[in-house]
Amino acid sequence: MSDYIKRFYQIRLEQEAFRCEAEFAARCASENVHVMRNRYRDILPYDRNRVVLAKTDENPNGYINASFINLPRGQMRFIAAQAPLASTLEEWWKMIDEQKVDLIVMLCKLVEMNKVKCERYWPSEVGKSLLFGCYEITLEAEESFGDDDYLLRHLRMTNQGNGEIKIVHQLHYMEWPDHGCPSGERQLINMIEKMAELQGQSDTPVLVHCSAGVGRTGTIISVNYIRELIGSKELDSLDIFDLVMRLRKQRGSMVQTQDQYQFVHKCVAYYCRKQLGIQQPEPPIDSVLDLSQSAPTPIVPIFSAPIPEKDNVLVQFDDDSSDDCDDNSVLDFPHEPPAPPWTGGIGKCGELKGIYDFRPLLLSKIICFFH
Repeated sequence: MSDYIKRFYQIRLEQEAFRCEAEFAARCASENVHVMRNRYRDILPYDRNRVVLAKTDENPNGYINASFINLPRGQMRFIAAQAPLASTLEEWWKMIDEQKVDLIVMLCKLVEMNKVKCERYWPSEVGKSLLFGCYEITLEAEESFGDDDYLLRHLRMTNQGNGEIKIVHQLHYMEWPDHGCPSGERQLINMIEKMAELQGQSDTPVLVHCSAGVGRTGTIISVNYIRELIGSKELDSLDIFDLVMRLRKQRGSMVQTQDQYQFVHKCVAYYCRKQLGIQQPEPPIDSVLDLSQSAPTPIVPIFSAPIPEKDNVLVQFDDDSSDDCDDNSVLDFPHEPPAPPWTGGIGKCGELKGIYDFRPLLLSKIICFFH
């Protein structure tokens, strides 16, 4: 079995264990009043580090599906968020205003596989404006960068309530495959370098989002952290397993797929070669990891009991990515006991992928259920 598979599987099992602890409760996110504010029912911010908006009668808890992310020795602070819904566009800009965000990093398209992944929160044409509550957003300029797969937008945000005006930059990575990873490290790392250039020495958080705010979002935050540590020349060792676990203890399912986990390792190698002055290898033409066109990598069963069946058919699950699943695309695990109510339960967009043996996962949930 590949070491990547074993390590990533262990990450998933450990998350299932610690998410039962009260420290990682998501009670506010699970309240009925906030159900329509969550894009996916299993991707919920923990109470302890959720972003809290100024409270209103319509949103008395100041709830938004977003989490503060901080890493030891990391220079940048982040907010990891789900993409805004039509019903949360004003709250999205309210968060940007209140948290003094100067830079947004967007990692999904508005529509992927004929499904809406993000509501447009900026005008589609330069010079045009849109109004979201009291926030008027004007697209002032849009830049592209040669063969790189991202755009830079300059947005002017005007708070019509107090007259304040500020410029917010948006980096939009356009070509992250629906079910995979970028075709190579260079284009994504170029965007991360641009992100660092734009952020400079600012101590305000960078807002990063994909659709769910965990898979691609966690990958970007991980790669940037590696860039910072290697660039500091103070790095003695780097444990990517530990890094992903640290992220998942701040927002569940960060770095959500095995392929994203492996891609982070590739970026480590890229930065090490760059630091040592070693020429980067040319990526193969067919290097796009489009998992929607290939069979999922199976995890070797740990027990010899039969894999769960439903109506005498072997249970299969859609790809391991909240960014690419909707509420009806993943079968429920048969006879699975519910997770604690504040965790959001077993998710339709959770980490169930391929033909796997989930008895260890089920066992951990049974233990959690009876405790």
